[in-house]
Amino acid sequence: RRVTEQTELAQATVGPLSLLSVLEDERNAAAVYTMGVEEAVALPVEDNGEARAAVDAASSSFRAEVTDQGGNIALAYAPALEQLDSLDALRARIDAVPDNERTLENIEVVSATFDGYSQIMDAFFDANKRVALAIEAGCGGLVCAVEDVHEARLLGPRLTIVTPGIRPAGAAVQDQAR
Repeated sequence: RRVTEQTELAQATVGPLSLLSVLEDERNAAAVYTMGVEEAVALPVEDNGEARAAVDAASSSFRAEVTDQGGNIALAYAPALEQLDSLDALRARIDAVPDNERTLENIEVVSATFDGYSQIMDAFFDANKRVALAIEAGCGGLVCAVEDVHEARLLGPRLTIVTPGIRPAGAAVQDQAR
């Protein structure tokens, strides 16, 4: 049972990295919007709408994964998911900035926005630390998708990482999901 829980913790650590990445994109898009410099700054997302849609999708997926895992996973990420609930209020404050205040001089709003996103992201970093401690306490490896190997290696450099997908001839395909 203990090894199973540790493996589940290890698998769950990979999930929020993609959520953290899109949260960072949204944070940056919000700052650019709040300063009114959308045309002058190249971001990996087109605008706030695209950034928010990516966060919403990643958040929904991660929440589902945590719910499915339950147990120690749910305990480890509960504070982070609770912090994520503050995202709607943060977005509303960004949307409430009048167009005439969207300038480079709007540093107080930009700072408050940045800090708001950082609080959300920090909660996930803290959860990842808790999970990493569980890994260090004895979990020897994890199973993850090829796309997640880099992030998994960052979380647990000494972990054995297995990527599923090699099957005997004639075996079913498309039987795995993230």
